[in-house]
Amino acid sequence: MKRLIVMAAAVVLLTAGVAARAAEKAADEPLIPAPLNALLPKITPGMTRDDVRRILSTAYPYPVQQDGPGSGQGGNMGFRLDDRFWVMFSAKRNAEQEYVVSKNASISVFDYVLKRRLDIKPYYWEKSSDDKASEKEAPIDWLVLRKQIDVILRECHTIKPGMTRADLLKVFQEDGGLTTAASSRYVHRRSHIIKVDVQFFPADPNRRKDIRDSERPTDIIIKISKPYLERMFAD
Repeated sequence: MKRLIVMAAAVVLLTAGVAARAAEKAADEPLIPAPLNALLPKITPGMTRDDVRRILSTAYPYPVQQDGPGSGQGGNMGFRLDDRFWVMFSAKRNAEQEYVVSKNASISVFDYVLKRRLDIKPYYWEKSSDDKASEKEAPIDWLVLRKQIDVILRECHTIKPGMTRADLLKVFQEDGGLTTAASSRYVHRRSHIIKVDVQFFPADPNRRKDIRDSERPTDIIIKISKPYLERMFAD
């Protein structure tokens, strides 16, 4: 009898030792398992449970719906990945009343070996939480913007003295405010803050005494300024 008790105690100690070593080894691993970490960026707002399951199954063959603590009817979707890890995403109902991954979703990773839960939440340190206007602004791609401005400036420089008003109107449109047929301001058609000042000479000899009466497509450009920046005037 004593021998059985000793053997049972040895088994318990051995099992506890194995579990302790497993937990110790797990403690040295990344907080998020590498396969899951590679998949998380692919899970985007609006995805359904089936969409998320398909992505997870590329690394975890049999992800099982397991909403986990604090989910279910509360607006989350969760999956048991294996015997150790669960993952959960904050969710909302779409027009069809099915749960989809919410915008700026929070993610929770459960480690049932270490009894640990890791919560991942988006935080934008360059924006205040109550700044609604800034949240709607898209980030500026300065390289793209520079290329766009370069294209517009090159288009501006295609218009030269000797060309007609009709040529000018292919690239520019007339600015608001007071102008005359002999001298006027024009704004670029795709960027209304880029302007040029233009002077004309009438192509029709009968109008050369008084060009101010009306504009003609055949009027000749005699002078055009360099492009400059100014807001478009209202009529």
